Amino acid sequence: MFRELNLLGNKAEFPAWLGRIPSQIGIPAGGSLSADEWKTLALVFGPLALPVVWDDWIDAAADEVKKATDKVEAKRRRLKKQHDRVVRQWEQSVSASQHTMEEPPPRPETPELPPAPEEESPRLKRGEMKLFLKLSAALTVLLARTVRIQDLELAHQRLLEYLQEYAELYGAKAVKPNFHWATHLFEQILDYGPVYGFWAFLQERLNFIIKSFRTNNHGNGELEVTMMRSYSALTSLRNILSSVLATSPNAPAADGMEKQVLKEVVDRLLADPLARGTWGSTAQSTEASPNVNIAYLLGHQRSPERLKPELATAVLHHINSQPAFFSNPILRASNPDAVLGRIFSNLVTPADYMILDGRKITAMDAKRGPKKATIIQARWRIADTERICVGELLKIFTASQAEDPLAVVQWLKPTNCHPLREDIWAEYRDVLDIKVWEFQVFTDDANQVPPAVIPLSKIVSQAARITVRKAKGSSEKLWLTIGLDKHGTRV
Repeated sequence: MFRELNLLGNKAEFPAWLGRIPSQIGIPAGGSLSADEWKTLALVFGPLALPVVWDDWIDAAADEVKKATDKVEAKRRRLKKQHDRVVRQWEQSVSASQHTMEEPPPRPETPELPPAPEEESPRLKRGEMKLFLKLSAALTVLLARTVRIQDLELAHQRLLEYLQEYAELYGAKAVKPNFHWATHLFEQILDYGPVYGFWAFLQERLNFIIKSFRTNNHGNGELEVTMMRSYSALTSLRNILSSVLATSPNAPAADGMEKQVLKEVVDRLLADPLARGTWGSTAQSTEASPNVNIAYLLGHQRSPERLKPELATAVLHHINSQPAFFSNPILRASNPDAVLGRIFSNLVTPADYMILDGRKITAMDAKRGPKKATIIQARWRIADTERICVGELLKIFTASQAEDPLAVVQWLKPTNCHPLREDIWAEYRDVLDIKVWEFQVFTDDANQVPPAVIPLSKIVSQAARITVRKAKGSSEKLWLTIGLDKHGTRV
């Protein structure tokens, strides 16, 4: 089971900012998971992959218990036959001795019967995947950057239901004190805001880093002393350089370059998180992303290039749909394609990436090395219904005739097939935005997906994708995606 789960994780397509997926989940050699890995497992990879793997193995777990029970019962029947045969032979000997007036033989030892098999608990239980998804849905809201009161109330209800059903499923002995402490999160979020303002993730991450250090048998405080000495040395160096820079105000002009270099060194040291110690460097690596407070930004733009004819045609159709185009009565009276064909320039300026809600989304044509897909979600109105569609972001660019930056997307094709025998995701799709798609099939059907070229502002988030089997035992495949909305609600 864990081998299948880890194979899905190794082939999953996740954004780089999400962090790595543990490669040996459930295997002792993989070690314990960090807090960040538990978060990814509970909110993203787990809701996608665990129900599929569980669906494959739940019957095998029940069969395993049945086989174990049948084995014990067979052994009991075999020993019972031996017991009955020995007792029967002894009784016949006793009966014969009464007729011959001989002393009856002693009662022989009989095989001891094993105890009747108790009802064994299977390794996988019916209903535990629904229970896991209930926890995941609650955590998605609790760990969001923006929390709405109505979402918080539903998440609170789901967490309480999870705790109660967990005790019923696994027994009261499996309940830990952390379960009670988790129920106070809701009051704390109401008092202090989202958990990122008061949680202990930074301290836990620091503990994880310190525990991973190799001490080479130099324990008993040597590690702490070494860290303190390094921090003290860096602090002293900063103080010395600052003092040198502040002295000799009337230094000759020849010293100007040296002072400039010293100033640059001091500025860099002051800005370097390593110079502030392990705590500062840990905060830099976990929370202080330079993009964290940027809602929307177009990234670095490359040299202009010309679009291929089919892509230029798609851009023409997009410009035709803009209200500003039809505000001109001369253009409105003309054939739009004919007019734009004469005035449109297919020279565009591509961009490497965009930043959305503090997260960097890189177009596939700007990636170096292996071209992993960039999966995005976009909001689009189709047949008077607003839908969330998922596709691969191929290109980002600006065109002089377009009002907004544009994105080129190849859209995944929806399917009515389902990898689970029961759609246990349906109840939690208000926050777990999981969708099923045909494997390696894209579509341009206007009744299902947006056009190939859309305004960049229509993109609402990235998505994660894994490849699963179409049905249990089938060699055919499907794609599963889950939205990675930063604010914890379905976009």
